[in-house]
Amino acid sequence: PPPGTMAARRHSLDAGSVVPGLADRSVGKLDEAAVTHASEKVGFIYKFMLALLAYHHAYGPVTIAQEQTQSLEALLKEIEKEEQLAKEAAEQATKEDGITEEAVANLQVEIKSLQEKYEQAVVKKRSLQTDCQNIREKLKAMSSLTAVLKCQREQWTKVVEEHQSHLTVIANCVLAAAILAYCGSLVGERRRALFDSIKYACKDLGAEGHIIEQDEIVDFIMGNNLKYQWTSQLLPRESNFMENTMLATHTLIPQWLLIFDSEGISEHWLKTLHGKSEVVTISYYSAVLKTTLESALSEGKILIVTEADDNLISEDSRFKDLISKSAEFLVKNDPIKIFVSEKEVVGVPGFKLYIVCNKKPTNHILISNTRLLNLTPTLDGFTEFFLQHFLAIEKNRLQEDQKKFGQEVSEYMKSSSESEAEILKCLAESRETLLADTPAIKKLLNMKKHHTEALENLENARNSEANVLKSREVYRPLAVRAAVIYRTSMLMSRINPMYQWSLQQFLPVFESSVKQSDSSQCSRTTITMLLDQLTGTACLTYIKGMFANDKGIFALAVLLEIEDSAGNVSPGEREYLVAPISETTAKSLPRSGGPPSSKRKIFEWMTDEQWQNLQVLAHHCAWFSDVFDRMNKDSAEVKWRQLSECDCPETAPLPDILDQRVTKVQHLMVIRAVRPARFITAALKFASDLIGKKVISDNSIDLGSIVKTMSARTPILLLYRDEPENARFLITDLACKRQQEVISLYVGKSGAMELKQCQMIVDKALQAGQWVHLHAVHNCPDILLSLLVTISGAKVMNSNFRLWLSCEPVDTFPSAVLQSCLKICTDSPRAIEGQSSFMKDGMIRSLSWVTPDVLSACTRGDWVPLLHNLCLIYNLFQLRSRLAPNGWKYSWTAAELWESLRAAVLVFNEDKLTVNDGTSPAPSNPQNRAVSWTALRYLLGEVIYGGQVHDPLDKQVINSMLDHFICPAACKKDYEIPKTKWKLPSSCFQPLRSNQVSQIVSQIENNPPPETFEACLMHSITDAHPSGEKYFFAQLAQIYEIETKEAEAELPVFSSTPIRGSANSATIKSRDRSPLSVKTGKDIDLIETANILLQKLPKGWHKDYVMDRLKKLGGSVPYTYFMTNEMNVMQGILEEIRATLSAIKTSIDQPAINSPTVISVAHDLLYQRVPRHWQNLAGSISPNPTNTLTWIGDIVQRCSHLERALQGRERVPCLWISIFSSPEGLLGTIMHEAVQTFDGAANTFEVFNFQTEITNRDKDHIRESPHEGMFVYGISLYGASWERTINEMQDVSPKSKFTQLPVIHVTAGPSQTDRTHCLYQCPVYSTRAMDDKPLFYLDIFNENVHYSKWALRGLCCCMR
Repeated sequence: PPPGTMAARRHSLDAGSVVPGLADRSVGKLDEAAVTHASEKVGFIYKFMLALLAYHHAYGPVTIAQEQTQSLEALLKEIEKEEQLAKEAAEQATKEDGITEEAVANLQVEIKSLQEKYEQAVVKKRSLQTDCQNIREKLKAMSSLTAVLKCQREQWTKVVEEHQSHLTVIANCVLAAAILAYCGSLVGERRRALFDSIKYACKDLGAEGHIIEQDEIVDFIMGNNLKYQWTSQLLPRESNFMENTMLATHTLIPQWLLIFDSEGISEHWLKTLHGKSEVVTISYYSAVLKTTLESALSEGKILIVTEADDNLISEDSRFKDLISKSAEFLVKNDPIKIFVSEKEVVGVPGFKLYIVCNKKPTNHILISNTRLLNLTPTLDGFTEFFLQHFLAIEKNRLQEDQKKFGQEVSEYMKSSSESEAEILKCLAESRETLLADTPAIKKLLNMKKHHTEALENLENARNSEANVLKSREVYRPLAVRAAVIYRTSMLMSRINPMYQWSLQQFLPVFESSVKQSDSSQCSRTTITMLLDQLTGTACLTYIKGMFANDKGIFALAVLLEIEDSAGNVSPGEREYLVAPISETTAKSLPRSGGPPSSKRKIFEWMTDEQWQNLQVLAHHCAWFSDVFDRMNKDSAEVKWRQLSECDCPETAPLPDILDQRVTKVQHLMVIRAVRPARFITAALKFASDLIGKKVISDNSIDLGSIVKTMSARTPILLLYRDEPENARFLITDLACKRQQEVISLYVGKSGAMELKQCQMIVDKALQAGQWVHLHAVHNCPDILLSLLVTISGAKVMNSNFRLWLSCEPVDTFPSAVLQSCLKICTDSPRAIEGQSSFMKDGMIRSLSWVTPDVLSACTRGDWVPLLHNLCLIYNLFQLRSRLAPNGWKYSWTAAELWESLRAAVLVFNEDKLTVNDGTSPAPSNPQNRAVSWTALRYLLGEVIYGGQVHDPLDKQVINSMLDHFICPAACKKDYEIPKTKWKLPSSCFQPLRSNQVSQIVSQIENNPPPETFEACLMHSITDAHPSGEKYFFAQLAQIYEIETKEAEAELPVFSSTPIRGSANSATIKSRDRSPLSVKTGKDIDLIETANILLQKLPKGWHKDYVMDRLKKLGGSVPYTYFMTNEMNVMQGILEEIRATLSAIKTSIDQPAINSPTVISVAHDLLYQRVPRHWQNLAGSISPNPTNTLTWIGDIVQRCSHLERALQGRERVPCLWISIFSSPEGLLGTIMHEAVQTFDGAANTFEVFNFQTEITNRDKDHIRESPHEGMFVYGISLYGASWERTINEMQDVSPKSKFTQLPVIHVTAGPSQTDRTHCLYQCPVYSTRAMDDKPLFYLDIFNENVHYSKWALRGLCCCMR
């Protein structure tokens, strides 16, 4: 085409010429093929821009046409003017000269020619005017289209800018592929962590522009419209749940879905997605599984196989071929032949298979051939679920509105998306410029109009939906509370696999709690009442199925989770409650600044543990740092000391008005720091205030109400750990009251035989309405799945039928059974720290064993008090087991209680009662008949309770307590437990009647027996600690996956930056801010401390010096061997201490430490603590770790004593027995010398024992060694004091710690049989923990004081 014309411009554009300003940065030119290859939408925009440019260039000819029209009009005027002048000239010439015919003819020809030109010009003018009008109309239409598409243009431009590079598109596709391929098995934070790691990797590789976020992944893959369609189906709106729905519905990976569903929500979820009519659900253990599978294949339906075992299904011939051909089903639309076992079935397109497992699948073969999806919801997911459920049962209108507006949003969003797609399609199909295509412009305008209307409707629908969602937010606190409690119950399965409850089990509890309260009003008071009702009911349901030592853990976990949901738990606070000084705590807690201003302990009365806990709290928690700095100012010490010494710190006010400024968890942190022994009590007190005191302390079992409320299809699982007979008794007793027939069967380990027998019994009982009790089902738990399928699938069932299961906790118990059963713990109550109702609950439970037959077995007046005392002594034995170290570690069950009642019936039975001589006939008055109390006590102490006790000291205690409580004096009305003023219930002394036990129970509820040391006839001590404290913190740590390892120097507790270094080399670099990194004030303090300790540390002994001294002692005698070993142990300790101190000094000058041990020692020394490494090295002979200087001073004294002992026993007549690493060796020396000097007959055999005598002298008063045995000192007495003036044992005030005994003379000799009742053999242990057997027994003689007094008190001695 000619240059400059419109055709030339179109030709240049069609040839791919570059429009100025539109060149790509990386590519020289931008053509249509390259743009379309990058993105289809970008191609549409490119064409649209070309149309605009064409319009711009097409407007030029219009201007030219207008100019030509004006020129022609001016030319016509000139021609007309010339014609007029010619006419006038002709007329003038004619007048003057005359005109010839030839001139006229020529003139006519010229006029005709001009006329033709004029007519042509007029036609051309009209044509140009028409073209100009058409172009104006097109221009107006294009202007309108440009205006209406301006908003869309901005959106499209944004899309183009976000995806300006191919690498960005690839990165987003990689993220989407990662979510689809790898994130199905992950949940919550772990899924987010994987997504973030891949996202950062893409950015590191150079991806620019918009990288999608995790909450955009569903829209990116499935589209926004589909997401709103799911929400309109009332599926939870939580992001993790939406992702799971996307992972379940997409077919980009052609494999069947393997679902891990521990909550039992998959069936409802899948039916909501696909429609109930299209889904078939069946258990993997169903007898008709094969038939159902064949039917679903041939009909093209969706099959959900529940309760599947991944290991079994991977080898199941019914599924093997189906799993291997999953890609053909999901990709092709043709029928496929499948082998189900050996039968060939034609699978119809539309069939889908979902395999649901209750336990997390571990079979790698099955996982590799399926898509694994972890359906466990997050806390937000549970919240949305419970909120939807609450609206469904209480606010149905609100839920209907939500569904309605959700559907409208989905429809309008779909409509707007379709109209936008049509606009893009129309723009893409425009082959010419839009200026030349008027129909296309009108079509686009019409499409945009519909699109705008759809957007307006969408906005209105979204506003309506937002109002509905805002209305339902009033009830969100209730949903959050339900989610928190249920999630806490899930966490409990980490400490005991039997603690598994499904969501379907929790929903009836949730519904009943809501219906019991008036939820018609949405006031704050109503919501608070609903929260309290739900918390109490739900926690009570769960606690009924937990063992006693786990109830407090659950209560505290509920408290922590509720506080966390309210935003009152900061990072690291849970870890601090579990282990204040641990690596996990140091990593988790934030850092409020540098180390506390006060490093040294400022209060002498405060223990090192308390001070260290407070230091950690002050360093990491900003809310406590100022309080810590003011501890020694403005009389704050008095308040801190009151808190440290008061009896009930959980109710005492905190110093510095902390109560008004801290949360409940922070309050517990202060108690954990100052009163660690009372933390459990405080935690349970706080938890009981939240969930109800009765919920935690309620140990009653009401099987009658459970039978009334539970369906016949719900099995009842009775858990026991120590008392299997409790379950049998409870079921039998209830059946007798209801006159119900019970079929009991003990389940063995025979597998198939057990299943067949149980199946026959259950099938028969289903029709007859009998109760079936399968005892010890933990022996063969696999049979329960088949029984569960039988019960749930039974079409005809008698409403009286009940299936009772009883078992011990086992790890292999099927999750499906646990999630279908109602669980009840039947063990007797245990004494748990912080639970003050143990004796009351224990007595109530124990009195339930007093059946009418036992109550009516005797009519004596002391019979009912005796039965009461038998229950009391059983519970006192349990109570004493918690009072370590003076208690014991035995645990008796209800079997012993039942046997004790039977023994009492046997002894007191009237038909067998005789007078004292046993020959005379029984008197007519039963009150005068004699009974053998001694025989009853013997049965109890030696057979029933003493049968499992082998320690003679513990057996002494048992017999002493039985002597006190099982006697005529203890069965009188005026009897009271010493030092407690508690008397037996008055109902025990009323005439015998059938409701007497219930009256006794009523009085015990109002006035329970005390839970004190004195109730167990013990002496109150300060260092008694609950035996379950370690268990409590260990299980709490397991729930929250907290490592309780103490913080080492690699992670300093107080330094602002942890010491870094590899596992092989802990070299400290100069940039690390550790105690040894730079020479600062810390380094100077550390060098000074090391120098002082090195100066005080003894030099030790040379090996030749030790051997020379030992030779002078007498060669190879036992004492020489003993001293050689002790000297070597102490020398090794001194050398290691000196080596670590020297290494610290060297490392400060040359910062290159190669040993983590040196780092640990340096860290402890810097913060005035005795190095943990030194304490571990010293072992059992380690002094008290008060402070480093005192500890080293004690080591110096011990070395001095060892050196003097090395010079002979004459130089050291009295030995410090607690400094020896092996005191057994010293005692063996005494025994060896006694045997060597024994002058008995050569043919006799004698048993030698240690014989001791407590002198009234101190070690400084001993001048010479004894002729026999040795003098020793350094033994502490717990539970009494030694009065030196009278040389006797005396009582001490309650809660006293210990008494240092004077010098003790230890000898050995033949056993003496003439021991009196006033001689108590007090055990002497190595440490206060009393984990080992006693080293020897200390003879304590008090005239007129029976030995049982000291035995009951738990009197003992310790060397350290």
